[in-house]
Amino acid sequence: VTKYFVSSGFAFIHANSIADIIAVEAVPLDRVDASLVQKGLAEFTQKLNSASTDLEKAEAQIGVDVHSALNSALTG
Repeated sequence: VTKYFVSSGFAFIHANSIADIIAVEAVPLDRVDASLVQKGLAEFTQKLNSASTDLEKAEAQIGVDVHSALNSALTG
């Protein structure tokens, strides 16, 4: 069984039990470097804490959210 990290998307299950899965981005978890995820999370957390504009805050928050989700997928 291969586990994937899917950043976003949706699934639709038809009446005949066939599923359509639409993913914006998907990567096998065994291809994700946990140390780079931790590094990215730390960097985006620092950026979020020092952000001064709404745009900087939004971009940093997205980075924190994505890296947190990746980290949860790897550790969960």
